[in-house]
This record gives sequence, C-alpha cells and structure tokens, in this order.
Amino acid sequence: MRNRKKGGSIFIFVIIGVILVGVLVYFLFFSSFFKIQNIFLVSNTEDYDKFNTFFQTYINTNILFFNKNEFVGNLKDKFPIVDNVDIKKKFPNSLEIKIEYRKPKYYVCSEECFLIDKKGFVFQKVDKSFNFDELVKLENGFNNIKVGKYIASESDFNKIDFILNNLAGNNIKVLSVDLKNETVYFNNEDFSIIFALVEDVNWQLEKFFTALKKIKDTEDMNKLEYIDVRFGDRVYYK
Repeated sequence: MRNRKKGGSIFIFVIIGVILVGVLVYFLFFSSFFKIQNIFLVSNTEDYDKFNTFFQTYINTNILFFNKNEFVGNLKDKFPIVDNVDIKKKFPNSLEIKIEYRKPKYYVCSEECFLIDKKGFVFQKVDKSFNFDELVKLENGFNNIKVGKYIASESDFNKIDFILNNLAGNNIKVLSVDLKNETVYFNNEDFSIIFALVEDVNWQLEKFFTALKKIKDTEDMNKLEYIDVRFGDRVYYK
C-alpha cells in the first residue's frame, strides 16, 4: 500500500513538473509578454519617422532572442548614414535605440555629388546646392562612387586621412585630394604636396615640413607650384 502511495505521489509530481515546464516554455517563447511592442529612438528623435518602417519589422519579436548584431547590420545596410548604434533592452517588451550619424569630411561632385566620412565611406547623395565649404574635395582619381561603399581601400584612405590631419594641424588648408596609382596629391590654393602611399608617410611628412621651412626662408612662396616627397631622402619642388 505504501509503495502504491509513493508511486502515485511521484507520478503526481512528474505531472505537475511537466505542466510547470510547459507553462514556462509557453510564457518564454509564445506568450505576448516578451514580444517587443515599443521601440524608442532616444537620439535624433526628429528622424523617427524615417526609421519607423524599419523598426516595425521587429515589433512582436521576442526580446529574449532579439539579435542586436543583426538589427544593427540591417539598419546600416538600409541607412548608410548611420555610423554607431547603441541598443538597450527594456524588459519586458521595449527597446531604446541611440543612433549616431556619419559626419562628412570629404565630398565628390561631378554629375552627382556625394558625402564621404573620414574613413572613405560614401554615405549620402546630395544636391549640388549643398554647402561644401568645410569639406575637402576628392578629385577625379576617386571613381566608382556608390552609396554604402568605400571609395578606396581602408589602408590607403587611413593614410590619406592621417596626412590630411597632420597638414591641417600645421595650418595648411587642403582644398582637394587626388589619387593616381598610389600617388596622392594634396592641393591648396597655392601649391600641391605629392605623397606616395606605398612609402612611409611619417617620413614623408617629416621631409615635407623640413623642406617647407627651408623654402619659406629662401624662396618666394608665391611662385611655389608643388613639393614632392615621394623619393627616398630627396625632396623635389618647383
């Protein structure tokens, strides 16, 4: 009799356990409690309508299994202007999204005009009436322009941006940059500076600043056309 009672008790506990597990599985996976109902944009809130259609595709997604990396990747693919995205889950059913936009540093403008960030990423097409005054123009050597793509290899553009920052830090304003077969031309109102991307750019910068000081002391800067620092220890200028 005791064994029957004991067996019956175990059976009841097993049934209760199965029911509880079933309830828990339903609660976690199938109930509406954890389904995303609200997506709040906590930065650039004036642009919510632009992102709303995209956000709606994630409504009713289970927040427990929400894939942040997938969300960010899809968002950047659809909106190339988006640079960084921070996502916070607000349980049980909300997301807070903070979006940072890419900042233009360069532009290309021929038949069409495009904005490009410091990494060489083309992120927006704009009208020719856009104010480009604070940006550096990329000349004809940069082609195959397409929104959502890089305008040059990451390595090359990192070097270009590094050189440009060093020139700007020494009060040399560059108006445009041109790239021709690993040779890059930095052009200001008065003269061009010619670098080789395949050579050490730090050494080329050092040569340039040394030569520029000498030229300022001994030459008429108004007649200067270019300074070429591509070749070994030599500096050529005209």
